[in-house]
Amino acid sequence: MSAAAAVLGGEASEFAVLLFYRVAPLADALAETGWQRALCERLGLGGRLRVAAGGGLNGTLSGARAALDEYAAHVEARHGGGIDWKFGALARDQLFPSLSVRDVS
Repeated sequence: MSAAAAVLGGEASEFAVLLFYRVAPLADALAETGWQRALCERLGLGGRLRVAAGGGLNGTLSGARAALDEYAAHVEARHGGGIDWKFGALARDQLFPSLSVRDVS
C-alpha cells in the first residue's frame, strides 16, 4: 500500500471513500454515463456518480482502495488531469451498499 494510504485503527485500511469532481463539458453524457457505470461495476464500487453534459463529473464512491486507485487512473486516462481526488479510510461495514450512476444533464 502506498505511503498516502489512509490509516484506520493503527493498520492500513484496505477500503476507502473517494470524493471528486471534474468541471468540464462532456461531448456525450449518455455514453459517459454508460462507460462510468460499467467501470464502477467491474471494479465493485458503490456510491453515487453524477454526469452532466455541461458540468462534468461529480462522485462519491467507496470500495477497495486498490479498485479506487484503478478507477482514478482510468478516468484520468480518459479525461486528462485537473481532477480533484480526495481519499479517506473506511471500514468494510461503512462501504456504500449500492451504486447510482446518472446523467443529470
